[in-house]
Amino acid sequence: MTDRSGPAAPRLSVIVPTYERPELLEKTWQSLAAQTFGDFEVLLVDDASPGEKTPRKIAELAARDSRIRALRLEQNGGPGSARNAAFPLCRGELVALLDDDDLNEAERFARQVALLDRRPEIDWVASAVGWIDAAGEVFQVRPGLIRRGELPEDPAALFRLLLLDGNYVPTTSVMMRRSAARGLHFLEGARAGEDWFFFLQLAARGHRLATFAEPLVRVLRGHDSLMSDKARTFPDQRRVLREIGRWLEQEGRHELAKLLRPATAQQYLREARYWGGWRALRLLLRASLVAPGAPRLGETWRWLAELAATKVRRFGQ
Repeated sequence: MTDRSGPAAPRLSVIVPTYERPELLEKTWQSLAAQTFGDFEVLLVDDASPGEKTPRKIAELAARDSRIRALRLEQNGGPGSARNAAFPLCRGELVALLDDDDLNEAERFARQVALLDRRPEIDWVASAVGWIDAAGEVFQVRPGLIRRGELPEDPAALFRLLLLDGNYVPTTSVMMRRSAARGLHFLEGARAGEDWFFFLQLAARGHRLATFAEPLVRVLRGHDSLMSDKARTFPDQRRVLREIGRWLEQEGRHELAKLLRPATAQQYLREARYWGGWRALRLLLRASLVAPGAPRLGETWRWLAELAATKVRRFGQ
């Protein structure tokens, strides 16, 4: 670990995990260097990238700006492991997250810090993100709940929404008080859902979230590739539900743990909608056994019946 930031602690620490994307890392750093709020350090975590290109790029960036602190992991563990390794090293009272292929708007840090200063009851903030194409043009703003200002601030309502419906918080747009994250962790070994697990813990602990409807981060369209690999993401999402259930029991939050059965059923329903066919039927049966009264269970059964009827009609033509 190389600490180049000098003796005075910065106000903000920024965690950027990276793995084998040196050409994108340059653009990400440029968006950090252009921030109008400059009192920050960057913990740039190389998640055991193979070869020399990524370490060389990180060394080049660190030589350019003393605010960069470089950390390299010996084994690749995914973004959750990288963020967990960086958190204890953060010196700022605030911590921001950023992925290694995303671009901050110049006012992101200034606006998020100002909101946290203005509203002491808020422990973490996030924003919508603008998805960009190869030309850098925004073609979509997500998620719709944040864009429309509908994501609840209330921690109990937020926990229920995130648990039952999935993660609506763009990790790359999050800033939080470091004190709020004390004792919490990202799920390690997961390639999807590690951030969902962390945000569920924040909400369960009662930390209030505020959001910006306008996008403060631009996200490359390539992020779709991870979430489109459902053979990998679905098992990770199921693991999140199992682990958050264990964590809630350890925390003594038995009233929240009761939501795990309907949440697991909702996960099966999402998977059924994606797969269709006999696989969907098996998943629907599992959802019915886990939580017979789960929301959207009946409509998903009707959807599958209509799908089957359509196939039968086509077969008979």
